[in-house]
Amino acid sequence: MIKVEDYGKSFKIIYKIFPDLVRWVTKVVPDKRKGKCFFKKEAVFISGIYMFLFRSKSLRAYVNEFRNNKEAMSNFNKYFTTNDIPSDDEFRYILSSIPTSAINKILQKIHQVLERKKIIQKFYFMKKYSLLALDGSGQISSYKIKCPKCLTRKSDKKETLYMHSQLVGSMVDTKNNISLTMGYEPIENDGKTTEYRKNDCELNSCKRFLNKMKLLYPKRSFCILADNLMAIKSIVEQIKSKSWHYIITAKPERNKELFSWYDYLKEKKSFLVDMDKEGICREYAWSNKLPLRQELNPENYCYVNLLEYSETKEELINGVKKNKVLYYNTWITDFKINESNVKELAEGGRSRFAIENKTFNEQKTRGYQTEHNFGHFGNLPSVFFGLAQIAHIFSQIFSLTKIGKNLTKEIGSSQRFWERYSVLFSSFYLPVDPNPILYLKLEINST
Repeated sequence: MIKVEDYGKSFKIIYKIFPDLVRWVTKVVPDKRKGKCFFKKEAVFISGIYMFLFRSKSLRAYVNEFRNNKEAMSNFNKYFTTNDIPSDDEFRYILSSIPTSAINKILQKIHQVLERKKIIQKFYFMKKYSLLALDGSGQISSYKIKCPKCLTRKSDKKETLYMHSQLVGSMVDTKNNISLTMGYEPIENDGKTTEYRKNDCELNSCKRFLNKMKLLYPKRSFCILADNLMAIKSIVEQIKSKSWHYIITAKPERNKELFSWYDYLKEKKSFLVDMDKEGICREYAWSNKLPLRQELNPENYCYVNLLEYSETKEELINGVKKNKVLYYNTWITDFKINESNVKELAEGGRSRFAIENKTFNEQKTRGYQTEHNFGHFGNLPSVFFGLAQIAHIFSQIFSLTKIGKNLTKEIGSSQRFWERYSVLFSSFYLPVDPNPILYLKLEINST
């Protein structure tokens, strides 16, 4: 049976892990308002994180539940000082001028704490590299609501669809335990209303994002995971110029020359077959040092290593035994492939799906409402998206602790836990531990 005290402990754990969150926001997040302001920027910013953590359906629903609420204000003031929650219009006005770079800086500080407290070390790839999965995600779209930064697309009915999208870089692991956003880059136009302007794209935002990640995490050793869109020379060379590694999905339709070399140079191919107890056959084939594309001068070739992987299982279909393909993929990488590391590299390549499964899918279908239009002027689409990323990290980190694991398991899901917590937070004075915790040991399960 879960007690009210158990809910009271939950946010204390997050607060004990990140005790400097208020100070970070005060230092990093700019405030362009002038004169004496009733609402503090850090209180509004952190209130926005609560909104996503509590899985509120909209900004108005959140404001209606928590504004002028004595119980909620008492609970808020245990972690930061605030007079009240502003109205939804004031909320948007205060947040609208926050740049994406400021929220990326907050994400950087969160990951520095996670690394310093050794919470994420167990999730490193090859015990050394952070697997950074890159992928683009649609955020909001409308045929009516628009802003100068919207991407545009014509429909079959010649209507214009206005959209905002984000490129996200998320730290994942091979066991699909985590997907912690490390940074993001808006895919949006520059705001200039010219007749012949060209839409921004995922590829251009990726190039900008990689440069910013090097500045944010100069000492972090990354292994970049990306889809087939990024399997081009410019991206590969940009990653290598930063002394990082990569495992990128590659397909014949986009990399015809690469796969022509792969099929032609059969003597360079190596193979490994592995059968497990369940009858699943795992086949690995690879070839090292293949040119990614044809160049006039062979000295300019961008050489990559190609890994082909498949999972099949023999099944009886209409009385005939056939091999059913369970999974198939191919990747390019700069790691030299051999029998000792080929299985680990395939696991690393497969782990990219965690950003779609644990980040985008959870945020769109499990209460974060990242496709909802919380606000559309200034930098609001990117600000609210960033607040959702921070809330998602907090939720995952809490679920890794012993008490978080037990509570979410008893209730059924992380979403249901935080939804119930929202009701208690706005209805009761949650108890305060009279003895502050000076040292908190987290029991992390990486299996």
